[in-house]
Amino acid sequence: MKIILMDKDIPVIEVNINSLSGRVKEITKIYNEEYLPLPVKYQNDKEYALDSWIKSRSIPTTRQDLSVLLEAAGVETASALSLKNLGLNLSDQYWYKPKEAEITWKQINLWSYVNI
Repeated sequence: MKIILMDKDIPVIEVNINSLSGRVKEITKIYNEEYLPLPVKYQNDKEYALDSWIKSRSIPTTRQDLSVLLEAAGVETASALSLKNLGLNLSDQYWYKPKEAEITWKQINLWSYVNI
């Protein structure tokens, strides 16, 4: 599956990713290198660095009942599970946009649902 890593509404990098395992197969295009996550930006092997970064954003493997969640979602890893929710989290503004999807940051931003 092809996704575009987005920084809000800025396309950063296009990736072919295995939807079952959540592993990066290949980087197909870099749109805005200056917006790459820092752990990826300064590495020579960007595919490996991006794969590691995606894993670091996923539910920890020590999470209770993770296997139940994985089975219910029909995926093998927490990285693949994060694809199901567009990689959204409250830590930053990065998210995974399916390449052909017509969605914007405003439509999926978790912060718009938080009342602080």
